Amino acid sequence: MSTLRRFLLASLFAGAVAHSTPAQFTLSEVFPNPPGADNGQEAIEIRGPANTSLAGYYLVVIEGDGTMAGVVDVARSLGTLTTGSNGLLLLRDAAGVILPAPDAATALEVTDFNPDIENGSNTFLLGFGTPPAVGTDLDLGNDGTLDAPLTGFNVVDAVSIVESDGTANYAYADELGGYVFPQFPSWTPDLIYRLYNADGSACSWAAGDVAGVNPGGPYTWDQTFNPSFGGVPTATLVGADFGTLNGALDSDGDGLSDACDPAIVAICDAGAAGVISCPCANPPAGAGKGCDNSAATGGGSIAGSGAATLSADTLTFTTSNQTANGTTILLQGNALAASGAGVPFGQGVRCVGGTLKRLYVRSPGGTGGISVPQVGDNSVSAQSALLGDVIAPASTRHYMAYYRDPIVLGGCAANATFNATNALSVAWN
Repeated sequence: MSTLRRFLLASLFAGAVAHSTPAQFTLSEVFPNPPGADNGQEAIEIRGPANTSLAGYYLVVIEGDGTMAGVVDVARSLGTLTTGSNGLLLLRDAAGVILPAPDAATALEVTDFNPDIENGSNTFLLGFGTPPAVGTDLDLGNDGTLDAPLTGFNVVDAVSIVESDGTANYAYADELGGYVFPQFPSWTPDLIYRLYNADGSACSWAAGDVAGVNPGGPYTWDQTFNPSFGGVPTATLVGADFGTLNGALDSDGDGLSDACDPAIVAICDAGAAGVISCPCANPPAGAGKGCDNSAATGGGSIAGSGAATLSADTLTFTTSNQTANGTTILLQGNALAASGAGVPFGQGVRCVGGTLKRLYVRSPGGTGGISVPQVGDNSVSAQSALLGDVIAPASTRHYMAYYRDPIVLGGCAANATFNATNALSVAWN
């Protein structure tokens, strides 16, 4: 077990690969490394609809250490099991009792993990169909990339832990629609724990070292906290509460776990305090807008909604009050132009700066606005990564839209045939 004990919220839910299945299950807690001796204390919790069979489902564990990377260690059938009336199924090792006791509504399966869950780098999969057989090497090149798709096995959830031991370690959850915990500099998580929204949908993952009495527990988070991941205080979380529904942690009552609340701040109202004036003597008609345009709408505006959570990215941008048919581009930057004061940009002001990425190009089709991403598009974070800007947890990006504004207002150059909305700063978790 790591000597450095700290708790980090990793803000990321392992998303499901698109599939057709009658019920959705998620991995909710995985405890591969109890304090002291592991045997008898390991546990895995699964969450899904209440009183629902897992017929056809399997738990698969893929080794990620060194020359054994890609080897299937576990392919355990869950076909005879069901969730309890609270939607939980707890797979617990056979020796002793882990405290606190699980909720009486939880379905409990007590059996020896054979082999034991290894402490190093592992990818945990939950899926249905025909799993790869134990001992199959899915990564013959030991390069961290699966040799082929898992044909016939539909992964509904995936999460990877990467050991911090100075040697080559690999993870595969990201190839299967899931989340890979970052490789922390000097420690490896003992316990991973999922946060949920009020409706039971998965929000994000937490990870940390734990302390406690072995055998039996209770096991608690070490309270050294690094707030650069997530932002949910450890005091609001219990430790290894196997067989008890993980709390929603929704301090603002909006139905989203605090770790998945969007952190979206409107910036760059042209002419507002700290922002330069519009270049064509065309100020916006009120707050939350860019410079006025040739259609005299009062200025284009942008709004954001959804969760800026990297593995459950539902962030959406909507623009309005543009010119009716002006092709529109959503622009992302990793810094603020002129420290947020902005720079002249066509007939507008651009406050988005640094490394710029044109994420989406759309035509409003006469509506004077767009909404992106649309069905079939990459998510915002995935599109950013595709264009070479991989967004890290606890980082910020800035967004605006610019659009065709064909009639140049007085005071601007003849080639200034475009304009811009205001902007948004988004804190990703």
